[in-house]
Amino acid sequence: MTSHIQASPYLKPAPSLDICDHQFVVVINSGSGTGTPEAIMERLAEHADTIKVKQKAILRSGDNIEKRISKIFTYASRKKMGVLAAGGDGTINLCVKYALKYDVPMAMLAQGTFNLFARHHGLSVDPATQVAQLADSRIKKVPICWINGLPFTTSAAFGIYPDVIDDREHYQKRAGFRSRTTAMLAGVLTFFRHEKRLRVAVETPEGIRKVKAILLMATQNRPQLQNFGCEKEMDQVDGRFALITVKPLDWKGKLRLLMKGSVKQLPQQEEFETSLHQSLTLHSSHSSLKCALDGEVIELATPVHMHAQPRALSLFVPNHIDGNP
Repeated sequence: MTSHIQASPYLKPAPSLDICDHQFVVVINSGSGTGTPEAIMERLAEHADTIKVKQKAILRSGDNIEKRISKIFTYASRKKMGVLAAGGDGTINLCVKYALKYDVPMAMLAQGTFNLFARHHGLSVDPATQVAQLADSRIKKVPICWINGLPFTTSAAFGIYPDVIDDREHYQKRAGFRSRTTAMLAGVLTFFRHEKRLRVAVETPEGIRKVKAILLMATQNRPQLQNFGCEKEMDQVDGRFALITVKPLDWKGKLRLLMKGSVKQLPQQEEFETSLHQSLTLHSSHSSLKCALDGEVIELATPVHMHAQPRALSLFVPNHIDGNP
């Protein structure tokens, strides 16, 4: 006798991971980068068979950008669609926040000055190449770090770095444009001018240690780690984050550190140290600490809690990335 096994009507097939099986709302920040919304849509149209755009939203100067992005992700969640974000690091980071909140798969076209999150996941800095990579991508669950309940994709930095961000914005407004060169020059000026020292206690599962530093930065971003010459941490950071500590220096020490960084030479232990963590807490005598979170300067209440979540965000990444079948 032949038996027939019928599939349960309650079992659903696993959702496809390939980009060609998803529909998208495209979010374009018209104020990011040099590409126009029209140019971005034209490039996407060249791959219409794989990147299926059903809706688009253009963010313009004067918009309440966070409110609009929240509504877009609410709509995408209801319609079971993905969101493709085209903009700078700030726009993409906001989209990551709501992609996590509403569990919506996300793709990105980086249009900003640094594009650190996109570069971390293997995307080219060339706009046309990015679109071609996106057309050959699939969903991967990627790690995200959290600080006091806020997600961050690039870094959370304390000490001198928030001042670097503030000064960078000042110089770029005076120059009338944004560029990596302007940002780096502003950073160097602030680095030598400011004498701010950070005093915190760093609590990890191994214990508590007191730290004095001019810069304390948590990051899992490979381009950011590469900027500090942290080659070992780049290979070992997955699912964790690196804590980079730059110790108090006089102007000669700062110059020495800057010169080593320019040739990607790892600084000495008396100047600089790194460690890898799954979680940690910063304790301070102050009620809050000034933090540069993904390039935005905010105040965080103390104690400050940080942790890495290994499989957090559903992100479309190029198929050539190692570990992605």
